[in-house]
Amino acid sequence: MPNPPNQRVLLITRDAALREAVVSAAPIAGVLRCAESVAEGAFDLGTASECWIDLDTAPVPPAGPFARYVYFARRGAELPRVFPTGLLVAKPATRTAISVLWAEAMRDDRDAPWRLLPMWVATYQTLDLPRVQTLLVEHLPRQLGYNRAALYLRPAIGESWLLAASSPLSEVESMNDEGDTIRRLDAIVDAPSASITAAEDSFATFLPLATAGEIVAVLKCSEPLAGACRDPGRLAPLLEFCARCLQHALRFSRADRDARFDALTGLYNRRGIEERLQTELRRAARYHTALSILMVDLDGLKQINDRDGHPAGDEAIRHAAARMQAMLRESDCAGRLGGDEFLVVLPATNAEGARLAAERLLNQLRQKPDPSGKPLIGASIGGAEAARGAAVSELIAIADDALYGAKRDGRGCVRVVSTAGGDGTAANADLAFVQGKASE
Repeated sequence: MPNPPNQRVLLITRDAALREAVVSAAPIAGVLRCAESVAEGAFDLGTASECWIDLDTAPVPPAGPFARYVYFARRGAELPRVFPTGLLVAKPATRTAISVLWAEAMRDDRDAPWRLLPMWVATYQTLDLPRVQTLLVEHLPRQLGYNRAALYLRPAIGESWLLAASSPLSEVESMNDEGDTIRRLDAIVDAPSASITAAEDSFATFLPLATAGEIVAVLKCSEPLAGACRDPGRLAPLLEFCARCLQHALRFSRADRDARFDALTGLYNRRGIEERLQTELRRAARYHTALSILMVDLDGLKQINDRDGHPAGDEAIRHAAARMQAMLRESDCAGRLGGDEFLVVLPATNAEGARLAAERLLNQLRQKPDPSGKPLIGASIGGAEAARGAAVSELIAIADDALYGAKRDGRGCVRVVSTAGGDGTAANADLAFVQGKASE
């Protein structure tokens, strides 16, 4: 007699009609295992690669890295967040639908990478970093055979481990436990292992998420689920794929930040601040509120570069940016347009409010002396209050004209233009300037 076929499907249901339909449609004996609850599924999963779940029976998914999940539910039901991505089949399931499911489950190439990958792609592959991190602590642990998890990102040289995400029900770690966790994380990086490495005690297992020989993060899992399959041969491909997904999301997040933020100051760059200005202009138009901007040009930067060198000039720029950031409200934002020019966006602020903000900035620069005793850099500032419907480029052009006017008035001057009563163009701007020089 031929050997019995490998088990292909685990069915969890208390619905006798559904169980009978699935059993009767099974192509041969021995390929199906039935359970009436997830708790009853506390057994060796054997070779089962698919899990078919009746959502009326199982409130949580069983542990195990299944290649495919199939859910049976009443029409209109939605898949709970705790369940991995899968195929939703309406109850009562037709014989044709169940036959199609069996045909897919019985394919000889079911263990080929291209068959396993789509489920992982659907669940974990996204460039949204917070989303990936949440999935890795909410969905992945149960597939690995654990109830809770915490995700630690590998730090750069000289930095500390970052707890990026943890299961919603995870207990808050004590300081002593946190110190022990960090020591174990360091040990994993110092001596990486290709196998799944268990912790020294019975309370946690540390699983490195590694790809191409590089550890991207470590998943600290706790509360093992009874009967879960933890065969390294089955779990390793899933862990490596999750590591790649996390690595791609981290790289995309860094690239996205680099595309919008200035490396020298940490403020927005030109692209980032203009995008924020566009957003704030739309908000101001929607809610009929004022909006003003400031163009800030640092005075004397060339002299500092010539006298003390470019590193000193960079330090002056960083200092000015820090003072600028310190004086802004939570709703305000600032960006470096390039060189010594900055743009500040002030929502819910009219021309007079913009002038006061500009003078506060000048005083901030003046009142924070350089530790070396050398005089700090000053600034000239031009501003504009936006008219309804103003475009980004037009508003910046008006503020830029005001800036040149302030520079003609002398260093440390402020000139703000109100266009709120006009059409927002430079040609029709209200030239009743609000101008002045910050008090000494």
